[in-house]
Amino acid sequence: ASAVGMPGATFDRADMRHLSRDGEFDAAFCFGNSFGYFSDEGNLAFLESVRRAVRPGGVVVLESRLVAEVLFPQFQARRWFRFADSIMFTEASYDPAGSVLTNEYSFLRDGVLDRKPAQFRIYPYRELLDLTRSAGFMLVQSHGSLEFEPFGLGSSAAYLVLRR
Repeated sequence: ASAVGMPGATFDRADMRHLSRDGEFDAAFCFGNSFGYFSDEGNLAFLESVRRAVRPGGVVVLESRLVAEVLFPQFQARRWFRFADSIMFTEASYDPAGSVLTNEYSFLRDGVLDRKPAQFRIYPYRELLDLTRSAGFMLVQSHGSLEFEPFGLGSSAAYLVLRR
């Protein structure tokens, strides 16, 4: 782990499952689809690590688009994206027995093709709530968008407001 400081902020670089802070924060958030990259045990370890970093009574907001009710209504096995000077192609497959989504990302830039695989654990909403409870959180609110719409089938994301 390493720390970088700037006025008013310190950034730690560490394994997210093993945060070194203990009750130091009033609140925390996990945005940018940064949840679901580990096994169930690893995802639980991450949530427990965040819970320890937040003081008792503190709040954590967890955002995820890797929730079954979000992902599957708009699922596309193949997608193309064009950026300024690059093209990205994704090919996805889903293993229902393990609830795992595998994406193969292909990037084409200046005639060079680069491929990167990634796997994500897809949680139905109920299982995600169970996992957060197992980590020691209480659900305060859940939303389907940053406009505070109720969470439901076809929401753009799941936003869970959790209390330690």
